[in-house]
Amino acid sequence: MYSLTALAIVVLLFFCLIGACIIVTSVITFAIYLQLVAYEARLRSYLQTPDTIKDGFELNAQVIERLLPTVTISEDDKHRLNSEDCPICLDDYVVGESYRRFPVCKHMFHSSCIYQWLQNHTTCPVCRNCIYDL
Repeated sequence: MYSLTALAIVVLLFFCLIGACIIVTSVITFAIYLQLVAYEARLRSYLQTPDTIKDGFELNAQVIERLLPTVTISEDDKHRLNSEDCPICLDDYVVGESYRRFPVCKHMFHSSCIYQWLQNHTTCPVCRNCIYDL
């Protein structure tokens, strides 16, 4: 009789241990999930500002020219370029071509390539730095 009662207590303790493990695992999983949701929200917030043009601000040709003036590549510039090709079209920069350089990050692009990008964005397509101070 005592052995049957002892066996029942062991089985009951075993199921309690399994239940406790399930509860602890569930709590840990839920805590990790909440951290990931919060991280995703912060990341989305960071990436969305100021990626898209908001509040009616438009980048027309005059604004683009004022913020990112066109520069023609000279023979001296060719040796000082931080990149040999445009990150958008992947074509090499050629002496005599015009390009635009972002003032903060110093990334360079062919004028025609970056103009298309700037029709919908106010950031550098490589590093997402804004072209104007907010």
